[in-house]
Amino acid sequence: MVVDNKPEDEQEKRMIQLSKEQKEKEEEEEREFQLALKLSEESQKEEEMKERRMNMEFMLKEEREMQKKKEDEERIRLQLLLDMELEERQRREEEERRNAQFAMEIEREQREQRERVQKMEEEERKSLEYAMELAKREEEEVLNAKKRQEEEHERLFRKMIEEEEQKRAVEMTSGVHSCPNCRVELPLDGMFYLEKCTHMFCKSCLRDEILSKIDELKCSEIRCLNGKCCVSIDLRDIKELLSQEEREAFEAASTDEMIESNPHMFVRCPNPDCVYVMEKLRNTDMSPQPMEKVNGKEMSEEAVKHRNDNRFRCRECSTEFCAECKGIPYHDGFTCQQFVKYEKAVHCRYCAVELSAANAHSLPLKICNSQDCVAKSKLGCEKTLACRHLCGGIKNERNCLPCLNEDCNKEEEGQKSDSYCNICWVEDLGSAPCIQLECGHIFHSNCVQQKVSKGWSGARITFGFLDCPLCKKRMKHPSLEASSKPMTDLLQTIIEKAMARLKLQGESERDEFKDPNSQFYQNPEKYALYKYSYFPCFSCKKPYFGGERACEAEREFNMKDLICPNCCGDGKDNCKRHGTEYIEYKCKYCCKTAVWFCWGNTHFCEPCHNKAGTLPNVPKDQLPKCDCNRQHPPNGEEHCLGCSMCFADNF
Repeated sequence: MVVDNKPEDEQEKRMIQLSKEQKEKEEEEEREFQLALKLSEESQKEEEMKERRMNMEFMLKEEREMQKKKEDEERIRLQLLLDMELEERQRREEEERRNAQFAMEIEREQREQRERVQKMEEEERKSLEYAMELAKREEEEVLNAKKRQEEEHERLFRKMIEEEEQKRAVEMTSGVHSCPNCRVELPLDGMFYLEKCTHMFCKSCLRDEILSKIDELKCSEIRCLNGKCCVSIDLRDIKELLSQEEREAFEAASTDEMIESNPHMFVRCPNPDCVYVMEKLRNTDMSPQPMEKVNGKEMSEEAVKHRNDNRFRCRECSTEFCAECKGIPYHDGFTCQQFVKYEKAVHCRYCAVELSAANAHSLPLKICNSQDCVAKSKLGCEKTLACRHLCGGIKNERNCLPCLNEDCNKEEEGQKSDSYCNICWVEDLGSAPCIQLECGHIFHSNCVQQKVSKGWSGARITFGFLDCPLCKKRMKHPSLEASSKPMTDLLQTIIEKAMARLKLQGESERDEFKDPNSQFYQNPEKYALYKYSYFPCFSCKKPYFGGERACEAEREFNMKDLICPNCCGDGKDNCKRHGTEYIEYKCKYCCKTAVWFCWGNTHFCEPCHNKAGTLPNVPKDQLPKCDCNRQHPPNGEEHCLGCSMCFADNF
């Protein structure tokens, strides 16, 4: 028997074929799934890379800003160090330039401070605009909700309104109308039709209601007088019912109501000439801050928090004030309660520390027991002025110092107790006993004494230290007579020497002395001091002529090299008639007669003086050889020729 297996083979082939197709379909689906998964992962990676890139850019930007800020601070610090070094080396003109530069530095810092304030104001403005935008959105949402509520009210009261309109239509046709509030019958022009709710009342009742709400600072509660109607009166209706003065009162009351109902959001400038309204922005920076100091004392955390929350500067008038107690200026370092207690207490007149029985050196004189304040009290005046304030001057003055208290000194540009001393620039005038100079300016007594006793800076003798830092007039005060006398005597000696040299050189009748526009008009002594340089001899300490001022900046001075001719001479440089003042020298580097004496120790002729920057570095054997018949040391060494005054007399 033969069995036919062909159908089964075909069926088996079909099954294999179907299985293969099913497998290929599954593999295709798997590939599509893997592809989709890969695309999703790549997309996610791209998002992560983008986010990391943005974070890196932000961090790099912050780092660049911090680096720039550090570089600016380092540059400012280095500039200040250079200024301090120059202050020790420069002469009278350099000292004046340094004072001007210091003033420019202060102006620059003030300008930077103003720029920082402007930047902060710009940030505040942007924050305010953003907050206003948010408030506008919230207001729109509230208005939408209110609109829906009004629509619901409209639906509920439609019937009542229709009845009122019918009744009003009847009333409008008549000549006399009755006010629903006061029951007074008035002609139509005495009534007022409310736009929102369509009710009508007499103008007098509506005005009385509006003005009473203004007085109560409840402008937001101005509503229809109908007891069953809760609709607020439209702003245009309110303004139409009020006069111009009453409208201004309404706007001011609305603003006051907004501020009082939202004290955490708004604050008004307490300056009566300003009353600018500002928005309070919450400080969201919660990072730890370095401990801050006020008057050298660390502020408490409570005081720091109070300052961050309540210290404001008005953007309109720049008044700094406390938002809590409205104090002007802000009481830095204290909360409002602490400041009230501090104000009631007695304070040391010099360091302002709160006095008690435990730390007081003298309660009547308001002196604490710190060493500095006790030392200052030994110099300070103990008298009480007519205004009941303690005198801020020194003891044994014939006339007491004017009162520097701000309650007595009302001059806007005048010096007050909280004004800085313009010599030390460290403490205010109330921190130490002061004196008033003859020119009228006031400084710490010790600062003036130290300025005079310190003398000039640098090698060249100058007398700018005897002048007032503010007006440049000569400082005069009875307490300075003893300390300034040696310097005034030295000044007179140098003036006599300089004037004699000016006459010898034939410059005593210069045109500058006759020109009213010249700084030397009718003042040849000033010109002589300006033209000639005098130095203190390192050996005998007496002043001697050191050349003209024009070339003194070409080389730094060594004080040991500053030796007068009398102390360094070989016996030929001392005239029996005229001394050493008019001795002539040969040029150090050639055989010509010297006409320049520079750096306090080197004589030059005119050609060599023009090469003064290079000649000191030339070896002696390379200098020009002697071409004269006079006996003198080799070129490269100093040599005296004799007295020029005797030469002039003989000629």
